[in-house]
Amino acid sequence: MKVMLIKIKFFFILLILLSTSADAKPLFTWSQVASNNKLSVRVIVLEGENCPVVNVDGKKLEMTVRALPQKGVFDDKVCELLVPQTTEEIFIDNIEVPVINPQIRTIAIIADTGCIVSFWRGKLYQQRCTSSEEWPLKKILSNVGQHAPDLIIHVGDYLYRADKCVDVEKCGDVRGGDNDETWKADWLDPSMLVADKAPFLFVRGNHENCDRSYRGWFRYLDAHQSMSSADVCNNFTDSWVFNASRLDSGNLDFYVFDSSFGDEKNVLDSDIENLKKQFFSLFKVKSSNIWFLTHRPLWSYTTHVKGGDIYYGNTSQQKAFGDLFPDTVSVILSGHMHLSQVLDLERVQEEKYVPMQMIAGNGGALLHGVPEDKLLVKNIRIGDVIANTITNELDFGFAIVTMQEPGLTGNVIVTLYNASGKKVRQFHVQQ
Repeated sequence: MKVMLIKIKFFFILLILLSTSADAKPLFTWSQVASNNKLSVRVIVLEGENCPVVNVDGKKLEMTVRALPQKGVFDDKVCELLVPQTTEEIFIDNIEVPVINPQIRTIAIIADTGCIVSFWRGKLYQQRCTSSEEWPLKKILSNVGQHAPDLIIHVGDYLYRADKCVDVEKCGDVRGGDNDETWKADWLDPSMLVADKAPFLFVRGNHENCDRSYRGWFRYLDAHQSMSSADVCNNFTDSWVFNASRLDSGNLDFYVFDSSFGDEKNVLDSDIENLKKQFFSLFKVKSSNIWFLTHRPLWSYTTHVKGGDIYYGNTSQQKAFGDLFPDTVSVILSGHMHLSQVLDLERVQEEKYVPMQMIAGNGGALLHGVPEDKLLVKNIRIGDVIANTITNELDFGFAIVTMQEPGLTGNVIVTLYNASGKKVRQFHVQQ
């Protein structure tokens, strides 16, 4: 009898443990626009825990494991479920996960959001990550949430704590590098402030290239269904299109391009060919109105440090396809340089079209500058194009894009806000 009681107790304890594992609360949950016209639901759980069951339009569906733990580097498990972009309702337990609004009207734009702790040209830069004024990402995201966006676009560069912080009081006790602890500090934790508001659309930045934080990028955020293994990195991932126009969201589509790889100065012919190949592949998809999303701007008029060399944009992309844009591309949207800048461009001699270049890299990483600290510059030649006007905002912040009702022609309104949510400037994009 005693032996039977022990067995019964053991059975119930086992049931409790199994139930606890199955019902474990996710560490992080979000949804993101994925390639091939899918919405990806992603959940991070502790090592050893089960992926949760997802209720999709009233049906219970199992998640698959996107990434297994890598001991001592990524001590978590990433779960994924791909659903149609027309899905109407998603729940995990009693938590609602954002779906794509079939009538996208408000889009938030951020980029270059991590807190810098890294060596550059022999010097260790330590941004004050513990200060909401000097690293205001959480403040920015809180204010983004106030606009009730239908979509949140991040144009790349998530992880900036590449090295160990020396001054812990200043930048926190985070070990730095491409691991779960740093990804949690630089992006995953802050992102939960808006993860329940709208799906994300993520663009790969140069901080996620094969020399930097590619493991976390492919593990957590890459838009493609099959991630790279922990030991393999792709310099170029396939470009893809978010056909928002397939929904009831007007006629605007987003073409997502991977410009994470490539030298800014020593441009190789092979890189040019690879970039051009990706560009032509992307534009096999036809659209009447396109925003081209690429982390590195084709054209820029900025400096990394005050009085430093002027950065005129990414030479590789300029050479590969700078003169190939159809007039259906109204905006090139980028990050990379840590400020807000809009360049109204035209070609010097040839009568070829040049889209507006918009840079939205003021999402939290230490700010860059512009020559002479001017907020408005006119008639600047950049290679074979002229910037008729260049407008700058040199503070942290974000952008909100407001789209008109379907069927209406005219302008998309872009409003720039500072980190505290104050409107600083507004302009129109002719579609």
